[in-house]
Amino acid sequence: MTGLSKIARFAFAGLMLFGSLAMNAQERALNSLKVSFRIKNAGIGVDGSFAKASGYADLQQGNPAASRFRGEVEAASIETGIGLRNQHLRRAEYFDVARFPLLRMQSVEVQMVQGKYQVTWDITMKGQTRRLKSDVDVIRQGDAFLLKTEMTINRRDWKIGGSSLTMADQVKVTVQGVWKP
Repeated sequence: MTGLSKIARFAFAGLMLFGSLAMNAQERALNSLKVSFRIKNAGIGVDGSFAKASGYADLQQGNPAASRFRGEVEAASIETGIGLRNQHLRRAEYFDVARFPLLRMQSVEVQMVQGKYQVTWDITMKGQTRRLKSDVDVIRQGDAFLLKTEMTINRRDWKIGGSSLTMADQVKVTVQGVWKP
């Protein structure tokens, strides 16, 4: 057997192993994904959401540390119920959707803590990545699972809007979707 033939066989075996591992992954798209937020502006709670979001999960109940979660939101799909406010939030001072069209979150560590999945996330907005933790509730619904997490972020950590006397820095974000193994 020539040296090239050995390398080719090794490469083929590696590809077959990688392909087998990838096919055994349980990453599935989340259905009915909703990403919403609440922020105070002039002391009044303002609710909003993003109409275009996608998410994926690989929920490993027997081995939580092997679980993975990730999602993307189209920043331009922001919806607050007021068209002019939506346009304002798409501008450079806030989400800068022309330069940063996607908001992303991806799990980097998953642990089971007191019966809940505790997830460490890398969250990227406006080219800035910050690490946060949140609990992910997993609720069985027949043959599927509702996955839900809530976290409070500081919008200024991502340079979303400047200093403001009327707009709060803290934003409560809720992400939920249905995962079917």
